Amino acid sequence: MAGEEAAIVFAIQKKIIGKFRDQCATDPRQAMTLESLNIRKRVAVKSLIKKKILVEAPDDRFYLDEEAAEELFKNRRWIFLIVIIFAIIGLLAAYFLNP
Repeated sequence: MAGEEAAIVFAIQKKIIGKFRDQCATDPRQAMTLESLNIRKRVAVKSLIKKKILVEAPDDRFYLDEEAAEELFKNRRWIFLIVIIFAIIGLLAAYFLNP
């Protein structure tokens, strides 16, 4: 169940990041409120703020740190790749070790 929840949060975070990119809210001068982007401050948003992917600006506005967002996606790609590699190793081990 935790894996499913994480996948849902990741998908929501990707949509949130997309909204900021679509509105070019990627620097303090272009910061926007979450309400103006139709985003609620829930777990996915709080996580992005904690990781400094969404950076708070004055007047309760936020902007996207593009470098931090790219780093997040890069890390997730590595994790996905590692999981796939271990799954393949597990399948190969099961295939070759079973008589």
